Amino acid sequence: MGHYKTSICRLQIFMKPFFSWIFKLKYNLTFANIIRTLHFSDLIKFLYYKIYGPNSGKKKLAFNNIVAYFYVNNFAELRALETVFTERGNSEENILEPIMNMLQPGDVAYDIGANIGVHSIFMAIKVGEKGKIVAFEPENNVYSALTQNINLNNLKNVESVKAALGDRMDNGALYRRSRIGIGANSLLKSSNSEFLQRVNIFPGDYIVKERNLPIPKAIKIDVEGFEYPVILGLKDTLSHEICKLVCCEIHSTPFSNNIDPSEIVDILKSLGFTKKKTFYRGTEIHAVFYKY
Repeated sequence: MGHYKTSICRLQIFMKPFFSWIFKLKYNLTFANIIRTLHFSDLIKFLYYKIYGPNSGKKKLAFNNIVAYFYVNNFAELRALETVFTERGNSEENILEPIMNMLQPGDVAYDIGANIGVHSIFMAIKVGEKGKIVAFEPENNVYSALTQNINLNNLKNVESVKAALGDRMDNGALYRRSRIGIGANSLLKSSNSEFLQRVNIFPGDYIVKERNLPIPKAIKIDVEGFEYPVILGLKDTLSHEICKLVCCEIHSTPFSNNIDPSEIVDILKSLGFTKKKTFYRGTEIHAVFYKY
């Protein structure tokens, strides 16, 4: 057994520069097309997961002196967790840090587009047993991973809701925008997206009333271009005096429902969020809105 582990470690050391090179080149369109044409993508992902995936099947993440654990069942989950806090100023820290600074034990927060639960779990640990986190995630497999991670961290203060949010009661199509990573699922279709599943869509205010949810102090919104309908459907909740902060990933690319980012800023201002900080991540804007 010891010899086997030593061999694996040596293989990891040998392969690390190779995979580092591969993942840098994946941003080159020509190289990416060659890889797809030769059908090497799945092989590369399989090898990467086998070499770098944790032997325990779990990965530890730490943020602001809080430690959380997440299952790693496949390449997508591994890469999603590896890239959460990789680049200062260009990572999920821009969204998570202001939320964590705002929340105190006993507070309530919503995570809209919770994915596998990174934000939800850190927030839940911060607010403690007397606090509450409501995590919204519509995609079947991602929702399953979310609930598994909640249970892994023994959290009883997270309520997971398997639903998509919008501005009206509806039934919509969820599309996958990226084969790499667990995220990037959207209710908006783009030229390179593919159908995933049918989902139920509800206005957030309707779910708040139907489930008798407490008004949140902070809300995170990451819905891949569907931000504007989500905000419209949450106007009553957002305008409540208890709600002090919104962290929103705003997409400015053409697939974002023909909504200009300024329209999102304007509607949040009308709801009382008069202070804004922005961080850019490619074509996405990480915006933090405060109500004073």
